[in-house]
Formats: sequence, C-alpha cells, structure tokens
Amino acid sequence: MRRSILSTVIASVALLGCESPDLTRQQRAVEEQTVERRVTAWTKALNNKELEDLAGMYQDSPDLTVMWLEGAKTVGFEEYEAMIADFYGRARFMNFAAQSPHVDMLSSTVAVVTFRHSVDVQWFDTRRDVWAGFGTLVFVKDLEDGLWRIHTQHISVNP
Repeated sequence: MRRSILSTVIASVALLGCESPDLTRQQRAVEEQTVERRVTAWTKALNNKELEDLAGMYQDSPDLTVMWLEGAKTVGFEEYEAMIADFYGRARFMNFAAQSPHVDMLSSTVAVVTFRHSVDVQWFDTRRDVWAGFGTLVFVKDLEDGLWRIHTQHISVNP
C-alpha cells in the first residue's frame, strides 16, 4: 500500500515538472476553475448517492482505473459501475469532504487534482467508519463535448 502511494506521488511530481506550453495563463486559470467545479460536483454526487451523475463524471472507457476507500480497484467503466453500486448498496450515508483540492494543468486536455480527504460512512448494518487520507484524480477533457471526466482515481485512507 505504501509503495503504491509513493509511486503515485513520484509519478505526479514528475508530471508536475512538465508545464503545458499550449495554454496561456488566462486559459490555464479558466480550465483550473472548470476542473475545480467538476471536483465539487463529484463530491456532491458522492455524498448524495447520485449514481447517474457520478457515471457522467467518469470516462466511459476500458482504460478507466478507480481505487476506492475499502481498497477496491476496478479497471474499466463496467467494473467501476458494479463497484460503486455495491458500495452504495451497503452504505446508508456517506459524507466525503475533499480538502483544499489542488489542480495542476498538465496540458489543455489533462489535469491532475490532489487533495486530502475525510469521510464518514454509516453502513446499513449499523457500523460506522471514519477515515482520512489522500486522493488523486486525473481528469481528461472530452474533445467532443468539452467536459472534464475522471480517467484515473486513487482514494487512499491512512492506517
């Protein structure tokens, strides 16, 4: 687990050094704000169990990779949908808070968002879990409709 987090951090740092020459400062600021709004909408959809809205936030692709709170890893959109439906089938309530998301525009079509998070999950079987950790979302801009969608998600929790 520690090795995968370290690998993600190292890869992110390496990518951060590659500032995109294809965006002006103004364009970069506009795209950063757009991605920040997508993160806010994603968080709201997570907390409100809006599965249709959530599905629209992710790339419908066999390359989609999602790592989730309980250690679940999915590859491909269909696996992601099955995993999230199972999660919400067991969770009565969830409060997920992304704290101070930081957007790095790697290009005009790729952005990396890093943040700390806290989450409180109340399960239907009356258990309650409270976690904190780190998150990384890699967004890719869909060239057809101009929307930013999650291509890679890594949500980890502290031991």
